[in-house]
Amino acid sequence: MTNMPIADAYNICKVNADLSDVPESKFMKSRAGLNSEEYLMAEIKLEATWAEDRVTWNFIFDGKSYASTSVSYTD
Repeated sequence: MTNMPIADAYNICKVNADLSDVPESKFMKSRAGLNSEEYLMAEIKLEATWAEDRVTWNFIFDGKSYASTSVSYTD
């Protein structure tokens, strides 16, 4: 899939999750760039739950939820 900019789209937040506990074998591997460097890819789901005055984010990778998810909002 190619990331194409969309004129009407803009960033509202940045999501970080610690995947250091995930075994490397769970990631898809790909090669790119001039030197065909290998990099790891992760297909994820991001769930948001709204409750009163807050949003709780749930980062799901390979069917498992990771608690160390943080979200920072852009201005």
